[in-house]
Amino acid sequence: MKNSCVQSHCATFPFRSTDSGGFVHGSALIMLFLISILISSLCFISFSVRKFNVSCKKQSSAKASLLEVLCRIEKDMQVLKEDLCDYEGSRGTEYIKDRWKEYSLELSDVSSGINVDRLDEKYCREMPLEKLLKEPVCAASYGWYNSRLCGKENLKFGFPFVNALPVLNANYAHKDLVQAVLDAYKEGPEEKRRFLSLLKDSRADRKSSLEALNAKENSGVLDFLGFKTAFWKVTIHKDGYFAESVMCAVPKEIDSQEILEYRPVERKIWRVTEE
Repeated sequence: MKNSCVQSHCATFPFRSTDSGGFVHGSALIMLFLISILISSLCFISFSVRKFNVSCKKQSSAKASLLEVLCRIEKDMQVLKEDLCDYEGSRGTEYIKDRWKEYSLELSDVSSGINVDRLDEKYCREMPLEKLLKEPVCAASYGWYNSRLCGKENLKFGFPFVNALPVLNANYAHKDLVQAVLDAYKEGPEEKRRFLSLLKDSRADRKSSLEALNAKENSGVLDFLGFKTAFWKVTIHKDGYFAESVMCAVPKEIDSQEILEYRPVERKIWRVTEE
């Protein structure tokens, strides 16, 4: 009887031992599964971080490369000083566009419009400009203070912000705006016809315009209508990146219309992503 009990007890031991081992084995599998998920997650995160770092380095390199090109273009812009007048297709503008055609360079006049903050308010009242100012093509965000047209309170800004450069480049200004200025200065029909003919053929400079208008050297109309662009915008792009520089023409002296140099006043670089 005693032996029987011992045998029975011993018979039950393997059963309990097997059950415990199965439990431990299942827990180990779950633990290994969780560890594998953790390792996979860490690998994915590490890969993503490396990919992000590589992408950032590529973007940084692309931006630096484009900025270097933009700085070289800004140096080339100095060639425009040699031209008596700026117009679409001029020697200087065509040289710059052709030299940097690989970057699809665009050159835009961004100052040949009316900026009311740069004019004495009496000119806006006396000239038929109110209607034109509502048209985006007749307005400008950039421009200098012309020393003969700005209010006295603006003279405090001094040179080069105040200078003798005309408000508009007539070769780029909207024709309605040019017509409004000619009307305001009461130019005769024949003088206006000759002047507009010069613009049509892109042949207008200060000397030829004085002859066309039969005007004197200090004629007030030529404080408004000039033939050199005061502010240019240069835009280039390559491989999905765009760069832009706004450059201003700085005259040699406060009462001179001769350009000393072109200086950058704004720069920006951005990327266009496909949606």
